[in-house]
Amino acid sequence: MQAFEGKVTSVEGEPLAGATVWVAYFALPTQHLAQTRTDSKGDYSLKVVLPAQAEASSSITLGANHPQCMEARELLDLSRPGQASQMSLLLRRLDESLDGPSLDLIEAWLLPRIARSRSCRAKPGLSCRVLQATVTRFRKHEMHWVAVEQVLEAARKPDLPEYRLLAALVLMRMGSWQGAGRALAANTLPGGISEEELLLGGVRWNFLCRPEEARQDLEKARALDPHNALIALELGRAAVQAEDWTTAAEKLDRPLRQRTLAPHAHYLRARAMMALGDFQGASLEADILAKDLRRKHLPPEARSFVNDLQRRVQEGSVQPLENVMIQPVGELKQAATELKDLDPSGTPPPGGLEGLLKQVGVRVEETFRNFSNTVASEVVRQTQLDRNGRQRSARSMECNYVFAHRTENGHSMMEEFRGNNAGQLLSPGKTDGGFMITAGFVNSLMILHPEFQAQTSYRFLGSQPLAGQLTYVVGFAQKPEHSIPMGRFIMGLGNVTSMYLQGIAWISSDYRVLRLRTDLLHPVPKISLSRQTSEIDYRPYHFLSSPITFFLPHRVTVSVEWGRKRLRNEHIFSKFQLFNVEVHEQAASAIPALNTVRQTFRVNPNNDNVHVNLGLALDNRGDLEAAIEEYREALRLNPNNDIAHYNLGMTLDDKGDLQGAIGEYHEALRLNPGNENAHNNLGSALYKKGNVDAAIAEYREGLRLNPENDSAHYNLGIALGTKGILDGAIAETRAALRLDPNNPQLHYSLAYWLEKQGDRDGALGEYRNAYTRNPENSQFKRAYERLARKGKSRRASTRTAGNLADGV
Repeated sequence: MQAFEGKVTSVEGEPLAGATVWVAYFALPTQHLAQTRTDSKGDYSLKVVLPAQAEASSSITLGANHPQCMEARELLDLSRPGQASQMSLLLRRLDESLDGPSLDLIEAWLLPRIARSRSCRAKPGLSCRVLQATVTRFRKHEMHWVAVEQVLEAARKPDLPEYRLLAALVLMRMGSWQGAGRALAANTLPGGISEEELLLGGVRWNFLCRPEEARQDLEKARALDPHNALIALELGRAAVQAEDWTTAAEKLDRPLRQRTLAPHAHYLRARAMMALGDFQGASLEADILAKDLRRKHLPPEARSFVNDLQRRVQEGSVQPLENVMIQPVGELKQAATELKDLDPSGTPPPGGLEGLLKQVGVRVEETFRNFSNTVASEVVRQTQLDRNGRQRSARSMECNYVFAHRTENGHSMMEEFRGNNAGQLLSPGKTDGGFMITAGFVNSLMILHPEFQAQTSYRFLGSQPLAGQLTYVVGFAQKPEHSIPMGRFIMGLGNVTSMYLQGIAWISSDYRVLRLRTDLLHPVPKISLSRQTSEIDYRPYHFLSSPITFFLPHRVTVSVEWGRKRLRNEHIFSKFQLFNVEVHEQAASAIPALNTVRQTFRVNPNNDNVHVNLGLALDNRGDLEAAIEEYREALRLNPNNDIAHYNLGMTLDDKGDLQGAIGEYHEALRLNPGNENAHNNLGSALYKKGNVDAAIAEYREGLRLNPENDSAHYNLGIALGTKGILDGAIAETRAALRLDPNNPQLHYSLAYWLEKQGDRDGALGEYRNAYTRNPENSQFKRAYERLARKGKSRRASTRTAGNLADGV
């Protein structure tokens, strides 16, 4: 008895259901074949009784095939009769992909080198002619299984080591990734390991999505041939798989110059630049790619990426949904451009809409139940739009994002925290220079949770290809009379408006949500919110410490129309990592019921950074005293933690303890003199204490470190104006406006200083700019109307700088 057990996977590493798995052996008079089909998870287990004749044969093969994939084969190891052999079969999709390496490119580079064998040049003979003939047949794709057997047999002979390289290439072409690895491991060409072997090893690791192993082999190959563009391409691919975007963009420069490599390089570089927040640069790479290959000839996943990227870059292209439950499909396709390939007459899912919702509900419930606390890197590109949807101003920032599991009213939920590289917690809804921070993406899946399905209406819209696979498209809308609102709009700490949602979900054949779009069910006039659209793309993530595959947000676009503001945020997540964090609820009898929930992070009580993170969470909740305790505990463990000193300073500042804040800012700067924000905040604390000269010195030091800090320019302007240096105040406020031209507060401040200087016309124009950008601000309106009514001969207002500082 010989047992074969394993798993069939697609090229992305996900279980592939519906594949046929077989075992064949050729030692008997007739070929014997045993086969089975994988279950819904892609798992299989075969137990095959092999005759004695077969035990000695070398032609026993485990294989798998699938209608959408190329056949995969692995040679079985029968060296341990009666013991189970565990194998994994990796099926590559039939369509050429730009995500994975191209065997055609590898063969075009490698086969001529094998044909020009160094051994054959030194000692030509019959074996060399056979090798060259085999290479020719392989190029013409005329090799069948018997010829493959001959190549594998020749690879065991020491006279022509190039046969081993050819054997590895042949095995990779036939889908035998483990066999190719064994062939490469046995390769010992004269003079040490060759660049051909190292490149082929790196390519194999890239196929298997093992970027660190790929990088090690490819870096060694590059050391032997620093100018090889193919090696650079595969190094860039490994960096993309590792989500090392900066390295990827750098490595892919050289392959762009070679016509055959350029399509892969443009595609991978577009992905890297998009993840770095350079959407215009990514769009340019995508445009070149689409032009070079012609859009219709792009592989499905690349075509989907290019179309989606270009749609997102075209500002104003996404329109809000009116009513997804009753709008004709034609209107929905016009409003939601991501539906342009929707087939309304597509085959409904097995079991109809009800069966689909039941299965996807199981998946969503499993995700929330088994989710582990996770930290990710995030790049956010924030954009302000004009009334026509055109970009008015934009900025990018890098953050750390934490998804933490918690239970609320018996339901599994995910809490989200975002901190910038300086360790500051960024609160959702907070506006900064006219930009808004957005969050709340993971919990959007709750709209499909079994507990909420009874509170929501659903509509099957049809089927649509998405990234090379068929998806079922479902519209949904909450029932206000039977449900709790699932959307939230946060305008500041404690100022939250709840909203009902509608939207569209794209669901794969194995009931995973690949894309989700949510819109307001109705506008919210009381806060002037006419639109909030979130478009979320999910992708699978595998963690070594967990057997479960999690589908987590990869890219999110949020569009907001609030009053006269039109905002769009793009979020790119990468480098997800699990960490051992517990988030739970604690009841505190001395605290009112509304404040009974306290978030705690427990990783290691002796880790100072853990206490810093807990302090941030508590600070975000408004529990300043508890936050201060955590920061001080972090400093007890590590007195040289500059971020803890900085955060403690900000919290003391918020409490009104200016002297304590100033001391902590000084400590943070002693440990890290390059912290521009610490200089800026120290300056503000000194200004509030009345030490204006010292504040000016701190603002200027912060600007020396970063001349583009608009907040420091603004604060320096206030301080200079307080001392009566009006020219300096005006110059610094104008510098802030050059960096943030649509900030109404800066226009108001400039107007004040111009009025103080006696420039009535200039002041009136700036008051008008402030008022038109924020007509809801009564202070801006009163200032504009007051000065507009004044005669030109009258003297300007003489409000004090202290009043101005209080007003801003």
